[in-house]
Amino acid sequence: MRMGPGSMSPESLKSTDSLAIECGSARIWRWVVVVSVFGWMVAILLGHFCGTRSYWVAPFLFVPKVWVAGLFLLLAVPGFWWGRRWMGLLPGLAFFHAVVLLEWRTPVPARASSGRPKLRLVTSNRGAQDGASWVRWIAKVKPDVVAMQDVGGWPKMAALTPDVAGLPHLIRIGEHAVASRYPIRRTMPLAPLASITNGPLGYLPCLKVELDVEGRTVVVYSIHIRSPRSHFQSYRSWKVWRSPNRSAALSRYWIEQEKVLQMLLILIRAEKDPVVVVGDLNVPDVGPLYQEVTRTLQDAHQRAGQGYGYTFPGDLTSWLAGGAPWLRIDYILPDPSWRVLSCTVQDDALGSQHRAVLADLELR
Repeated sequence: MRMGPGSMSPESLKSTDSLAIECGSARIWRWVVVVSVFGWMVAILLGHFCGTRSYWVAPFLFVPKVWVAGLFLLLAVPGFWWGRRWMGLLPGLAFFHAVVLLEWRTPVPARASSGRPKLRLVTSNRGAQDGASWVRWIAKVKPDVVAMQDVGGWPKMAALTPDVAGLPHLIRIGEHAVASRYPIRRTMPLAPLASITNGPLGYLPCLKVELDVEGRTVVVYSIHIRSPRSHFQSYRSWKVWRSPNRSAALSRYWIEQEKVLQMLLILIRAEKDPVVVVGDLNVPDVGPLYQEVTRTLQDAHQRAGQGYGYTFPGDLTSWLAGGAPWLRIDYILPDPSWRVLSCTVQDDALGSQHRAVLADLELR
């Protein structure tokens, strides 16, 4: 059978159809890339400018942000066939996200001592912690001060720590415990008035401890802002989303968290002696509230930390962990009276909810 000049063979038709399908798939992939990059940029801006002050944005601050780099790399794979130039963009964005945006930090060189008083300090949320790994680590690092939060259900852990670390002084009030190599001059539990937080908190957010460090008063604020874990249940309630009071219900925890921290910051700014703030703030390291805290205090990890400094979850068997912690909510925050020499995170915390933070500080 002879074919006319305008006709095509079945093989040509099949090739044309395959090419059309491939072009359509490539177009769809490019649109997915554009939408993903745009969404990533919007998420960065919302996290930075809104943070926990928006009940829409706040929950997303607690998801594993490192995963975004992996998603960009996976999205780049089809570009090998559908767009080499586009493919090159995505690994670059993955690197920028993982290293620059999330602020991966290399170890700082050892800093020469000035001969001024030093303080090796550890903070740890002791709730649901593995005792064996904690004992091994705390005996190894030999801190001068250990501030523990959430010890209400773990009194043996609070009592055991001074013995293991060789710290002769211990004070425990409520869910806070502080063990110290230096004498404890005074302690003061701190909580905002019920009128400030629209009702009693039901827990003690802060214990203030004054230490005698080589004849000089050093003030340690051990802070634990309650976890948003139970509040996240409200986001899963269709009844809450349909309610006319939705905004108030979903903002309640975030407003309370900010008021408690703002009250404590007022007290901290009024201190005349050197101050170190430690604890589980349950505030991710992004957004206006974190920025407000670090305008008054130094973030030890930002000054002299290593890696990402993530402290939650400590137990890497959690499927969400993906083999590594993915959130930084535990901090050591010295005021400008201090120079941060180093800051690291507990490396042995299997079976623990949080990882402890260790910092070496020196008075200026």
